[in-house]
Amino acid sequence: MTSRAKNILILALSILVLWQSMDLWVNSIAKSNINFNISFEKKKDLNELELYYTPARIVIKKDREYYVIYGDEYNAHINILKRKISEKKGIKEINKLEYKKNSIEFEYKFLLQGKELINKDIEFNRIRLSKEKEKINIEMYDSENKEKVYVLGYDDVEVVKMYDAIYELNVNEIKYKKNRGGYTIDIKDKQEVNNIEVKNPYLSKGMVVRSSVKEKVKGFFTKDTNTIESSVKDEIITFSNAYTVVRYYMTGILEYGYYNNEFRDNKLSIVEKFTVAKEFLKKDESIKNSYYLENYEEKDDKIIFNFNYSINGLPIYLSNEQKDKYRMENFLEITVENGEVTKYKKIVYNFIKSNKSMEYKQSKIEEDIKKMDYDEIELGYDFNLEREITMYWKLWKGERTYLKSTKFERTKN
Repeated sequence: MTSRAKNILILALSILVLWQSMDLWVNSIAKSNINFNISFEKKKDLNELELYYTPARIVIKKDREYYVIYGDEYNAHINILKRKISEKKGIKEINKLEYKKNSIEFEYKFLLQGKELINKDIEFNRIRLSKEKEKINIEMYDSENKEKVYVLGYDDVEVVKMYDAIYELNVNEIKYKKNRGGYTIDIKDKQEVNNIEVKNPYLSKGMVVRSSVKEKVKGFFTKDTNTIESSVKDEIITFSNAYTVVRYYMTGILEYGYYNNEFRDNKLSIVEKFTVAKEFLKKDESIKNSYYLENYEEKDDKIIFNFNYSINGLPIYLSNEQKDKYRMENFLEITVENGEVTKYKKIVYNFIKSNKSMEYKQSKIEEDIKKMDYDEIELGYDFNLEREITMYWKLWKGERTYLKSTKFERTKN
């Protein structure tokens, strides 16, 4: 080998060694708690946009009447909507939201960012679908400011079928009307509604025992489940390992905490953080009800997602007594921090339809509504372990919400 060839070989090997050393140094830095602002562009998967297809509720409007649906009864049709919006084809901006007699509206209780979804500078809390002959328009807007609206239009058969399927989802057959004088409600002359039973999924032969609870919470321990330690003290069953603690309170509360200070990406978007929360909920196999995102709160570097349950397409409310008892405003509270769920708290009960039902007769309901002072009104179930679960009005007045019992005449089957 010539002297020149040797020099070239030595230079190449030196460069390789230097490259490997730098790679090891960068990896060691990444594993430490030092945060370098190095960012990489990441293409969003459709599943990461799930926040935008998880509304508080959907409202199906048919002229002056409308139906309200909570839960996931529409989920089978949503993948088509996800895919079509992600195509971003034919987006146009209009200056005013036009009135539509018939539509499907996805309603949110907070503003979402159009940058995440359609790469447009808009904040919105509504996605409205409407049908014009054989064309479906998808509109995004802020309910408080309807002067900036982005519209996508599709006329293929797949989208039309999706719209028609959601439009016919009269899950609970409770029909609202909004007139100039306020709201009325039509539940047929005689409306049968399933009784709701409360079940504790952690019970085994009518008792809460350590072994049965352990089987239910194993999914929260990502490491070797054989390292789980447990103890019982003051009516609290505790399971823990190096990083995770799960506590079951006999009062009906489950708490999860994750304590690992490893460096993780804290620059996640709201959508990515929501995806972390939803993936975590899949670990909780004891949840049998549909749930919907009520709202979220941002505190420093933390974000707390609040979920509530639904059944029969109707929301389940926490009564004020239960809120005080559990010190919770919602059934599920999930805290995401540094790309991980660091805290999870829930009221443990599930709700199922009973074989029995209640028959409601519409009696003096319109007079009852007229006496109430409200901006908006809807029906749902209230949750209270101390008494039978019944249907309640939920009223909104300004920033306040409160429950009021119905005046239906009820006949038990």
